[in-house]
Amino acid sequence: MRRYRAALKWVGRGVGACYVAFFLFFLVAHLMGDEPSGLQPLSGSEVAMFVAIGVTIAGVLVSFWKAGAGGWCALAGWMALVGIDWPVVFNPYFGMAAVAGVLLILGSWGAPARACRE
Repeated sequence: MRRYRAALKWVGRGVGACYVAFFLFFLVAHLMGDEPSGLQPLSGSEVAMFVAIGVTIAGVLVSFWKAGAGGWCALAGWMALVGIDWPVVFNPYFGMAAVAGVLLILGSWGAPARACRE
């Protein structure tokens, strides 16, 4: 059973790392692109979505230290993102955060307290 929990954690971390890489790629491409920047400030929902994506990324990064806490954080960020803009549910790239969160939570579920610190 311990091997399955470890496998779930590492698969969740891998999926989460792909999620982080996806958004970092777009962030770097946006910052280095030559398209003119918009003169309009971001709307409140756009700022909230950016913060929710940041929470999911923080959850993935925390999962390399504490898998359970990182999984809950990533899942909470994804749920906030869905609460802000519900059609995100149909986007597979945003769904990677939910998959990673669930895998990390399942990998930490029922583990002794000492094992949860991995």
